[in-house]
Amino acid sequence: MATKPYPVASIIQGISQQAIHHRRDSQCEDQENCVNSPVDGVRDRPGSILTKFLASADYSDAFFYFIDRSADEKYVVIVLDGDLKVFNVLTGVEATVTFSAAKTYLDAPTGKVADSFAAVSIEDTTLIGNKTIAPAMNSGDVAPDAVNECLVYIRAGNYQMEYTLGIDYGGTKRRWSYRTATQASTPPDDDNAITTDQIAASFYRALTGNTASGSSGGIIGGTYNGDPGWAAGGPDARKNSIVTTPGYTLTSLGFTVQLNGNVLRIARGDANPFTLDVADGNGGNNMTGIQGAVQAFADLPNNCFDGVIVKVRGNKTDVDDDYYVKFEGSGRSGSWVECPKPGLKLSLDAATMPHQLLNTGLNTFTWSRPTWSKRISGDGDKTSPEPSFVGKLLKDLTYDNARFGILTAASQVWSKTSNAFTFFADTAKTKLATAPVDLDIAYKKPSILERFIQAGELSMVWAPGVQFRIDSTDQGFKEDTVSAKPAKNYEFSHKAAPVAVADSLYFATEQLNFAMIRDLLIRQERILGAVPITAHVPRLIPNGVRHLVGGDSLSMLFAGSLGLPNVLFNYAWLFGENEERVQSAWNKWTFPSSSNIVWVAVSETKIFLGVQRPGGFSLEYMDLAFTSRDPGESDYTTQLDMRCYGGASPGSGWVGVTSITYNAGTNRTTFVMPFAPSEAVADPSKLVVVTRTATADVTRGTIFKVLSVSGSTVTVQGNLTGLNFFVGWRVITRQELSQLVVKDDNGNVLLPTRLDIKELRVAYANTAYFRIEVVVPGGRTYKSEYQGRHPEKSSGGIQQGTGFLVQGVSNPADGARITLINDSPFPSAWTGLLWLYDTTDPALKG
Repeated sequence: MATKPYPVASIIQGISQQAIHHRRDSQCEDQENCVNSPVDGVRDRPGSILTKFLASADYSDAFFYFIDRSADEKYVVIVLDGDLKVFNVLTGVEATVTFSAAKTYLDAPTGKVADSFAAVSIEDTTLIGNKTIAPAMNSGDVAPDAVNECLVYIRAGNYQMEYTLGIDYGGTKRRWSYRTATQASTPPDDDNAITTDQIAASFYRALTGNTASGSSGGIIGGTYNGDPGWAAGGPDARKNSIVTTPGYTLTSLGFTVQLNGNVLRIARGDANPFTLDVADGNGGNNMTGIQGAVQAFADLPNNCFDGVIVKVRGNKTDVDDDYYVKFEGSGRSGSWVECPKPGLKLSLDAATMPHQLLNTGLNTFTWSRPTWSKRISGDGDKTSPEPSFVGKLLKDLTYDNARFGILTAASQVWSKTSNAFTFFADTAKTKLATAPVDLDIAYKKPSILERFIQAGELSMVWAPGVQFRIDSTDQGFKEDTVSAKPAKNYEFSHKAAPVAVADSLYFATEQLNFAMIRDLLIRQERILGAVPITAHVPRLIPNGVRHLVGGDSLSMLFAGSLGLPNVLFNYAWLFGENEERVQSAWNKWTFPSSSNIVWVAVSETKIFLGVQRPGGFSLEYMDLAFTSRDPGESDYTTQLDMRCYGGASPGSGWVGVTSITYNAGTNRTTFVMPFAPSEAVADPSKLVVVTRTATADVTRGTIFKVLSVSGSTVTVQGNLTGLNFFVGWRVITRQELSQLVVKDDNGNVLLPTRLDIKELRVAYANTAYFRIEVVVPGGRTYKSEYQGRHPEKSSGGIQQGTGFLVQGVSNPADGARITLINDSPFPSAWTGLLWLYDTTDPALKG
């Protein structure tokens, strides 16, 4: 048969583990360290820049939190067992942290530190919660106990009116009765005899035996004799008078009596009980007795005694509207203000509550305990109760609807609006729209809440097997309008929090030995459903997913697993018209096998890494911006991991080698790395040393052979003194092509008896180096190499070209294993393929 061409216009769909006949032409068998770009094709991923190496540091069990403050200021907070550090991830500078509070809140069980904390940022404040410490009330801050007291309030004075005050104490009832004269019999100069102040003063003298300022008339206290007509007789009815049996004073029985205008305060300094009862001839409208409570706020006198506390019951049928008030002031000035019930704990114990890390300036922070607002109202039961998180271990921290939130296993509690440190209502008299919200969340089967997730304006609480949507009515986000309704029923990985990116919420689910990643689509706050984006790579990501991060600017997701701790699984997507997913590409980003990637974050076009290594801990970042170039250069970016510099510094945030020494006798240069590249001891070629700028004698991009590695000392062939160079781990970009399957114009697979590949042409663009390797049955390998360097190599510098690289195959499609490789530190991009094939018999439609 004649040779036929089979073009593949794009190869950016990543790995597929499906049967070969079900794969797209644009998918591959395997892919490593690639970026699948709809614009550039398959290009090499950027290498990482080392910004900090902490020798001997072990952060493998640390808790990490990313503070993305601005484009020029980004930090990682690292919580250790009993300590905390902050690093600027752009410059590697360790921030100064002033500890105004003890570090004991940072204590956590050994081996479980990473899972023992939660954090959330509110402007320049980052709140960090310890999941092993249950928030508590402060037992040392308690409202004073109720005083054994009562009030007598003379509300009005009338002529020919009888006022009666009774005290039942120690089994004996004692009463005092005061009768005003008739108006006709009262001399004109005695009109003040019926003022409320005068009546109260008269009782004061009767109760104490003392004359209050402004009082007049003879008053006698007595013991009630049980006669219903007890106060009917007495002195001349034309005068104000008290009629009793012979006398007692309350002060002689250990009572304290105080007078303030028309109000009397009767109290004991002990807990011995007594009962007050009062009566008047006007149905109780002229004289009120208050012992602990009133029905309505209007029943309280305008003037009182400083510190007196009274309960206001409110609606008789509604116990939820009970509240307490306290009089603040003295004499005729003062007012009633809300207060908490006597004996209630007033404040949260700050030692058990989330602590704050305040960013006070560039690379400066303060660790302290927030001042949590006190309980200032309520009975502690129906009104202003303790937040439901008290006594419960926290699960997550949140900030939404301008409220700080604490999630526990069974509830979500939000603070007062725009006041993160207030979890008690300002008033018990009414439900304000700004008041804290305390929401119990339950399902028909037991479910332990684990994560609070925000995706745009949508808020969700996730528990294993059920996800709740947090909603509020059009009346706003407040206590009586917020609800949590079951929305979906998915299982998810406990270590990796679901991550919202653009209109999607990605989450991991463990399945046997491998994990599934799903995309929960959200459109206009509607939860549509979860699409398994690993359906075509079901055996790619091992169980133990602990990282899920993504970036809308990159249209990428990154997953990290304990099963392969040195690998990041990269997912690239692209949506077309009508929500069609036109790209869904997975590949692997691999790092030296001894690497343990313990932290990943994405911000704009940068990916930040925290990596635990045999000799210490490193902070690194990669920049995926299309315009990214080596500092001061305009041609390309050198692709090396943990890239360090030698010679002049490229700028802030770079880590350099030291002790550069040249031996002219051996023509060798030694230098000391900031870390010990232990994996290069047995294979020095894993390290690459390459010039980053040109001199009169050496071009940019000249590679110096690494001869040996001993500890952190590296020896290379040649003279590096006076040169600016990079050194770092070799990054190998690789794509193993899927077995060729020929399809017709309608996408139907053609199944000839035999399909032979004659030749492969790989389209490339802006490429400095790559090669094609073909392994045929028997193990023989054939290679074709493209090298963009000037033919003189050592003097011409790196040239980037565009074209086709041709490789002969001449083997059956099912027998040839073809891989595209770039193991140089220079750029490459593969944009398409052209297969030349023939068959031994006519194609049959499949």
